[in-house]
Amino acid sequence: GRAGLAVGAAGALKLFAWPVALVLIAWAATHRRAGRLAAGALGLPALALLPALLVDRDALVENVLRFPLGHGLVTSPAQSPFPGHLIATTLPGGRVVAAALLVAAGAAIAVRLLRRPPRTATATALICGYGLLAAILLMPTTRFGYLLYPVALLAWAPALTRPAPAPAAP
Repeated sequence: GRAGLAVGAAGALKLFAWPVALVLIAWAATHRRAGRLAAGALGLPALALLPALLVDRDALVENVLRFPLGHGLVTSPAQSPFPGHLIATTLPGGRVVAAALLVAAGAAIAVRLLRRPPRTATATALICGYGLLAAILLMPTTRFGYLLYPVALLAWAPALTRPAPAPAAP
């Protein structure tokens, strides 16, 4: 439950935590605790978005969906030349192609989670890290600084591995 509240608070502050929350829910399902984790992980961001939804639904869609996908009314001045941005700006219909690649990467991760959910913290961190890396590289509008998120998760993954028990003394 507390982990759900922590990732829910992160999701309320930054969109990059939402995919992490979904992977954590898949991990919690292997331990029969998905409901408790999901309540906080999905509930807190929903509560944070509710006032914006009630005040101006169109602004919420613009800021949460359209702008990050490069379809917003304004463009980000901090675009980095990752594959998603290059595809979106150089190919005919590139924005649609980049968005389709992003959705395909998300679908591949979803299939992986359904077929073989992570059972350890290390596996969870690796899925989150590689998934966020794929998303950052494929998003039409992104920044180099966002690479910090997957790098941090991938760097922590080895530290989350439990050491093997010491052999018994003779």
